[in-house]
Amino acid sequence: MFSFAVRYLPRLAAGCAVFSTLIIATATAETTCEAPLREIVQARDFQYAYYCAEIRFDANPRDADAILVMARAAQELGQMERADELAKKARTLNLSTGQKLAAYLISGMAQASQQNFTTAKVLLYRASDFARLEPETRVVRQALNQLNTDAPWRLSIDGNILPSSNINSGSLHETIELGGLEFGLDEDAQAQAGVGYTGSLAATHRKRITARAVWENSANLSATVYDGRARNTATYGVVSGLHYTPANTLSALIYTYLGFEKNFVADEIDGPVLGIYSPYYSQITAGLEYHLSRRNGSAWKVFATYVDRKSDISALQDTQITTAGLSYSHTINDNTVVGFSGFLQNSNSVSADIAANAQNLSAEISWRPDGSPLTLSGAVNYTHTDYIHQLFGYPEARIDDDVTLEAAFTHNDIQFYGFNPTFGVRLERDFSNLARYDTENLQVFTRLSTLF
Repeated sequence: MFSFAVRYLPRLAAGCAVFSTLIIATATAETTCEAPLREIVQARDFQYAYYCAEIRFDANPRDADAILVMARAAQELGQMERADELAKKARTLNLSTGQKLAAYLISGMAQASQQNFTTAKVLLYRASDFARLEPETRVVRQALNQLNTDAPWRLSIDGNILPSSNINSGSLHETIELGGLEFGLDEDAQAQAGVGYTGSLAATHRKRITARAVWENSANLSATVYDGRARNTATYGVVSGLHYTPANTLSALIYTYLGFEKNFVADEIDGPVLGIYSPYYSQITAGLEYHLSRRNGSAWKVFATYVDRKSDISALQDTQITTAGLSYSHTINDNTVVGFSGFLQNSNSVSADIAANAQNLSAEISWRPDGSPLTLSGAVNYTHTDYIHQLFGYPEARIDDDVTLEAAFTHNDIQFYGFNPTFGVRLERDFSNLARYDTENLQVFTRLSTLF
């Protein structure tokens, strides 16, 4: 029984012609099938391959190789529904890993050809679960990238499990000093250990309105619930934006957008998941981005945002946030990507807890060693924040230096329908001149995400 290797899978190059009007021809009685199916497929004689595979199938209806060759041949000859039917039949059998890859990939491409993009993505993600070699992964990735370009709808799902030493952003200290006097912090103002569970769901629709412009609209839902002394949160939002490629270049992109977001917080600390939630704040965001890619594997992004936030707790917490920044990434080789970014931010508010100027720098790296199923990643992030107003009772205005270190790994062979878990550890340390805001949080995380 031969292995259904990558070279037998459907060609994914753009512009590959499919002759949907062809009918699979039955060979004459004089035709013999002495050559192995492998050689017939390699020779790309798909009518002959279908005929010979059908003979093997008639002799043994559980011959998975024969069914998959028939499916592949039907697909190449434009019989997409027949190809999908045969691939489904193959998946009812006890298949090898390579055969499962072929069966799901054939069905995925067949569904895509019939404009069933969401079903196609689900099937292709399932195919990716069985891709073990880099050429196999590349074939599936190319198919998914093409689908994401063609499909008007996208659905993304994310989830995190976050055991943390400080789920409530509490102080490292038990006491603070106000007006020359020492006061004890209650339990909920001190760091509390616990576990956070986050989930998000987003749907995006893209519509091309000109050769150079794409209109994109999205809606999202997210929530975080805690096992520990912290308040659960929930958020919904919508974003509408325009992607525009300037004339005379295909490596640059301008993206402008407008978004609305509404945030809710649980009334109770350590309350039930389905407890009472009250509005916390809403905000409108306007943003502008300029992207530039180079042939040497580098990519730049310049961005600016303006946020108008309205508090549902107190008008004193209303805030206007202006941010301008720059990011750069460089693909060193097929296994290594590095990135750097930074921004300047001003938060304007009458609240001394909010009004501030901040500067940020960060760096990250992703590396997959040759021959290893692991992708390793790391990041360091530093933010310096000067608060404009002095808090009542404190001897000076607040100054924070926030440092975050993160290390993670992804096992590329562990996934299900595209859900590929990432495991990591994150240390957040906020050095503040005011004891109440001097915090530390050690967090272990398991992250699941996929895009349909």
